[in-house]
Amino acid sequence: SPTETSAKENDPTSTWQTFPSEAFFPYTFKYPQDLKLEYSDGFYALTKWGPTQQANTEFYDGLSLRFASITSLEPNQTLQQYVQDKIEISQSSADSTIIKALQPVTIANLSGYSYTSKGLGEFEYIFLQTPETDQIVRIINGTQDPTNQGFQQTISQILQTFQFTN
Repeated sequence: SPTETSAKENDPTSTWQTFPSEAFFPYTFKYPQDLKLEYSDGFYALTKWGPTQQANTEFYDGLSLRFASITSLEPNQTLQQYVQDKIEISQSSADSTIIKALQPVTIANLSGYSYTSKGLGEFEYIFLQTPETDQIVRIINGTQDPTNQGFQQTISQILQTFQFTN
């Protein structure tokens, strides 16, 4: 039908892969096929090198989005308190500086908080909470786009497909 076609054309994510491919995972998101997906150190990482990125150096050109395993809030702890604790821990270490303070965010109709720190690279930390439970996920955006490849727009589109499944 014509409505179906136009909806597909208007959704750049319609041809993307869905993570995870198996059921019973606590969250899901879609991503373009040209991104590399790997698991390490408790994170699912989506990466794509930009045109000026060199091997064996710090990451300064490319798309980098990491999704951590789900954790739970302490009893009676709010998400805001949890993130504030993370910021304090981050500030007490000498190798990073908070450059964007704690602020509320809404991603794919989910409420959460974010802050940005600068150390070996610049990282936006996003914390989202499941609507019904005390479960939270931490997402780290370390994307750098010095040659304007549109990486941040891709990040926004990926994040708009994020959903908790439980």
